[in-house]
Amino acid sequence: MWKVGPVRSVREATVFRNADILDVQLVDEADRTRAVSEATYTELRETSDALISVRVDPLRLDPAQIAGLAPDFLEFTPADPEKPGLLTEQLAALEPLGIPSICAGLTIARDDLSLLGHESHLERLIDAGARYVQVEIQSFVDPDFRIRGAVRERIGDLLARFPILISDSWTDLGTQAGVGEAGLFFDLAQDAITPAGVVRLMRGR
Repeated sequence: MWKVGPVRSVREATVFRNADILDVQLVDEADRTRAVSEATYTELRETSDALISVRVDPLRLDPAQIAGLAPDFLEFTPADPEKPGLLTEQLAALEPLGIPSICAGLTIARDDLSLLGHESHLERLIDAGARYVQVEIQSFVDPDFRIRGAVRERIGDLLARFPILISDSWTDLGTQAGVGEAGLFFDLAQDAITPAGVVRLMRGR
C-alpha cells in the first residue's frame, strides 16, 4: 500500500499513477500551497484509479460538502492521548459520515517513544473507523537518528498488530522495505519529500 499527497493537479496524479491512495487538501479560508479546488478534486476522482483521501479538520468540516465529494477516506490528525475529551469530539463529528478515516500526524523517534506506550490510543482510533494510522519513524535508516535493538523490535511488534503506514528518511526502496508495515506514505507538504523523489522510488516498486 502506497499513499502519496497532497496532490495538487490531475497531471501530478498521473505521475503518481502507481499509488494506491492519493490524498487531497481542499482550498479553504486557510489556503495551503498544495490545496485544490472542488473542480480539480472532481477531475482527480474521474481520471485516477487510486482511492482518494481528503484531509479534514473534524471540528470544522461541512458534512454536506463531504457527502458531495464522496471520498474513500477522511484524513485527520487525532488529538493527543493526553486530550481524550478533544478526541471524543473529533470522533463524534466523523462518525455520522460513515467514511473510513486515515489518522495522520503520529511520530516515533529515537528521543520520543511515547506512542509505544499508547496502544490503547491506537486501538481507540481503529475501533472508531480508522483504516490506517500514519506514523513517521525517525529512523530505521538515518545513521544520525537510527533506532536499534530492543526498541526496533517493539516498533516491529506494533507494526505487526496495527494497520500502520510509515514514512522514514530512506533514500532508496531497498533500505525501508520489509519492517512489517501495512504500507508507506509520502507527505509532499514536507520540504524533504519531493515529487521527483517519490517517482524515483515508485520505479522500483
